[in-house]
Amino acid sequence: MIKQLAAVAAALALSVPAMATSVIYQQDFESDASGFSGGSVEGSQGYAGVGFGSSLLRSDGTVTLTLNLEQAVQNARLSLSLGILDSWDDGSLGYGPDRFQVSLDGRAAPLFDEVFDNFQGRGPTTATGLSSLAYAQDLGFRVVFGDSAYSLDLALGNLSAGVHTLSFTAYGPGWQGGDDESFALDNVTLTTGAAVPEPGSLALAGLGLGALGLAGRRRQG
Repeated sequence: MIKQLAAVAAALALSVPAMATSVIYQQDFESDASGFSGGSVEGSQGYAGVGFGSSLLRSDGTVTLTLNLEQAVQNARLSLSLGILDSWDDGSLGYGPDRFQVSLDGRAAPLFDEVFDNFQGRGPTTATGLSSLAYAQDLGFRVVFGDSAYSLDLALGNLSAGVHTLSFTAYGPGWQGGDDESFALDNVTLTTGAAVPEPGSLALAGLGLGALGLAGRRRQG
């Protein structure tokens, strides 16, 4: 019986909880921009060919997503498509560096803050959670400059119930904005995940408890 209990304990130790994820916010700007303030909804032009929908949210400053959570969530993640439009500079030729930042609830430490460039030889920006979809290609808007596109995935951690704000900002020394430099968001999704036992883990737990109970009865007898 001791060997059997040891085998059950080993099986339980190897079982790993699964993550049950659910979508708590989603916005593709195809019908409106609910939840967001700032920026303008525009046709995605060439960005439609790199995973964006037919519309996107464009800004040359800051846009804010406001969320009112009815209950606390665990392991929240933010994913989105990011367009870097026109003449973003990395600073190597005396302009910029131009940066894109994502911040949560006005905290001093941003979730994301990186330099982007479309034509000065820097190449696609690399960072944790960032994947390049296109670099220095003409995707529309001002055809004199190239554009870039990325997918971005960020961990937000645990969020309490109540109001939270996510800010998306373009800035930098000598930031020009307007038609010269802007960014675009699309496919914005916020998910939450909570650890739940695998069905197999529940069965093993039941087996282990049953075995322990049987051993106890035998000792009493």
